[in-house]
Amino acid sequence: MLNKSSSDPSSSNYAKHWTPAEVNAAFSPHHDTVQAVKEWLVSAGIAAERLAQSTNKGWVSFHATAKEAENLLHTELYEHEHVSNGRWAVGCDAYHVPKKVQEVWLCASHIQSLPLTLY
Repeated sequence: MLNKSSSDPSSSNYAKHWTPAEVNAAFSPHHDTVQAVKEWLVSAGIAAERLAQSTNKGWVSFHATAKEAENLLHTELYEHEHVSNGRWAVGCDAYHVPKKVQEVWLCASHIQSLPLTLY
């Protein structure tokens, strides 16, 4: 757990800040968790070669066609125009992910903040 000792002048840890590698090690998901997500994606037809993991180990990403995203997330995607700025975006009414990845699932790019159902 993080503490504030590195910013406390009376602490022996004062000014001893974490390196980027230490931050990544402390906050990155467990290897088994990342594997569960990758296995789900591969089992859903996303080739392992298409998967990339961010430097901080916090994200697994890939490019998908709309059809692949719909199949993966058990949803129907649509385009809509934002009234306030006139920009077009992709959205859906709800999407679904398996329970085995629910704890680490944050969002799907461009379809975040939507009702989520777990299966």
